[in-house]
Amino acid sequence: MTTPQNDDDRLDLLLADAEERKPVLGDGLPSEAAQGVPKPKKDVVKKHWRTDGERNDLALQRWAVVAPEGREGSRLLETITSLIQLREAEQRAPPIIYRVPNEMTTQQALDWKNDVHASEDIPKDDRPRYLLVLGGLHQVSAEFQQVMAHQAFVGRMHFTGTEGKTDLDGYEAYARKVVRLAHHGTPETSPDMLFYAAQDGSSATRIAQSRLVAPSLAAMKEDLEKGRSPIADLLEVTADTVDELLDAGGSSRPSVLMSVSHGLGPPRRGFKSEE
Repeated sequence: MTTPQNDDDRLDLLLADAEERKPVLGDGLPSEAAQGVPKPKKDVVKKHWRTDGERNDLALQRWAVVAPEGREGSRLLETITSLIQLREAEQRAPPIIYRVPNEMTTQQALDWKNDVHASEDIPKDDRPRYLLVLGGLHQVSAEFQQVMAHQAFVGRMHFTGTEGKTDLDGYEAYARKVVRLAHHGTPETSPDMLFYAAQDGSSATRIAQSRLVAPSLAAMKEDLEKGRSPIADLLEVTADTVDELLDAGGSSRPSVLMSVSHGLGPPRRGFKSEE
């Protein structure tokens, strides 16, 4: 007969099996499982931007666009013309437009990072810290985004229709929305704060609920009652499906969501194809 370990003596993992859609480690692992594991090597990252200035000051940090090569990449750039013009005004300089090959490998992305983004031909103060990637993973690869995330703040914009085809209207609508909010803001002065933890029975989410979500909610509630919080309202979301979770945060009011759930891992028997 074994004695159950308490929460402090167990390692939990927020990861779900891709096929079974169940937690990979329902009960976690004993703490001894981490003993003897080699320490990760330090990753030396070269900084090419202003660390002494405000991160949101684009005149210092700079913003650029990464679009796939070819006709579709050019069409994507056309749809966000209004957003590019906004960023140009904010940073008082035309944003750099990078064009990259489809489906870059990790090595190609590393070469691009060193040879293009960190090129000595670009003055240090003009190297963009913010990169907006346009297109799906079949256009600008996940490897590219992963590599550049170590050197810049990377975001991706991609919209598809019900049949999986690129939704150009979605790109344009999003760009116009950003521009509108930048110029006119929102009538709401304070956002709501939403808290959510998946109720799947695993120890990882149960501990996250008791040690992260519940204390955070209680602390913010106390601040709100004492007038110390900029939050308008607090809500603990209960949802059994993705649609219910999206509905909870889909109101017209601005809101911030803190959520805890399992990330989707690969199938245990491996992927059947590259796709």
